Formats: sequence, structure tokens, C-alpha cells
Amino acid sequence: MNIYRLSVLSCLAMVTPPALTAEFNLNILDKSIRDSVDISLLNQKGVVAPGDYFVSVTVNNNKISNGQQIRWQKSGDKIIPCINESLIELFGLKSDFRKKLPAIKECVDFSVFPEIIFTFDQANQQLNITIPQAWLAWHSENWTPPSTWNNGIPGFLMDYNLFASTYRPQSGSSSNNLNAYGTTGLNAGAWRLRSDYQLSQSDSGDNREQSGAISRTYLFRPLPQIGSRLTLGETDFSSNIFDGFSYTGAA
Repeated sequence: MNIYRLSVLSCLAMVTPPALTAEFNLNILDKSIRDSVDISLLNQKGVVAPGDYFVSVTVNNNKISNGQQIRWQKSGDKIIPCINESLIELFGLKSDFRKKLPAIKECVDFSVFPEIIFTFDQANQQLNITIPQAWLAWHSENWTPPSTWNNGIPGFLMDYNLFASTYRPQSGSSSNNLNAYGTTGLNAGAWRLRSDYQLSQSDSGDNREQSGAISRTYLFRPLPQIGSRLTLGETDFSSNIFDGFSYTGAA
């Protein structure tokens, strides 16, 4: 009797409830278009309707793009995002993994790496991408992969700090002092020119003195191929081991 009960319980434990899916009744549609409508994809949980979406993109919870236009399209029985080659460069993949991801009709084919997972958060309009950390070219939150570096636009910049004072005694001549200092520079392509400046003016009675100086002029540019930077001119050397010092040269 005990053996019989044990057998029955074992059989019941092996029975699993069937997976339930939502199914839509097409009878509510006009008969003339009923056969031409395919809503089978809507039976899947969390499905995204095909079309273009403006979304934010994250890789391993690190945001890499805002307001990115991505097209979701049908592929077999699934709806998948179309990731173009310009967007995948922001992923920060190692070059050997990147070379194994070909583009097919403007969309990168991720079928060779099923470990790369795409999840669309429709409520926040955000595409979350999960990639094995070992496949990425960087590991620190404070490091920006060279593939995301951008030269920006040409321009002139100047920051400044101003200090003014006046002295007016009850007897004798009054005096006024004005000082300004900061950094100025030019951006042209990948090159950056920077220089520190200092200006001063002092008025005392009928006397006026003016002075100005420019220091620490240097030129630099990024070297994304090796993840580094080239600096030419007057610059500083800093280290956690040795004392810092200024020098003129290349680094």
C-alpha cells in the first residue's frame, strides 16, 4: 500500500501545468480583413510593436546614448532592435569580438553571440543591453572607451576670474585694483591649444600700472588608437610616487 501511494505521488510531481499565453479573438475584426491580419506576435509577453522608437541606451547599466532612434523589426517569430554600426561602436566591445559581428542590411547580426541580451523598458523608453564584462574594452565607471571619443566642433574658449578692489582713505589719494586670470584656448579638429594668462591694473592717484603674462602654453590631442594623449609644450608631471614638476617638451 505504501509503495502504491509513493508511485502516485511521484507521477503527480512530474505533472506540470501548461504554459498559458494570451490569444486574441479575430472575430471582432471585419471578415474582409481578418485573413490578412497577423497578430501572433502580440501573444508574446513584453512584445514590442515593429517601428521606430526614440530611446535611451544602456550597456550593463551604463548609459551610452540619449534620444537614439532605433527601429524594431520582425526577424523570424521575434521582434528585435536594429542596431546600426555607428551605435555598436559605443558599446566598447573588444576589437576581436567586434569583428565577429557583421552588418546585414544596415543592422548588426548578433545571432553569433546569444549571450548579448536586449531588454526594452517600454515605460522608460530605454533599451538595456547586457554584455559579458570580459568582452568589453573597459572595466571602470570612470573610463570612457576610445570608440565614444568625439572631437567636438572648432571654437575659441576663455574662462576668467575677476577681482576688483578700491581703497579710499579719509586723507590721501585713493587706489583701485583690478586683476583677471584664467585659461584661454582654441579647438580645431582633434587638436587643443591651451594657455594660462594673468592681467592686472592698478590706479593710484595719477599713476596707472598695467601688467600681463602668459604661461603654460601647450598643445595636445587624443590618440584613440592606443587610448592615450599627446601633449606638446609647457606642461606638468604629476605622480603619486615622485614630486611633481613643470617642463617643456613632449609627453
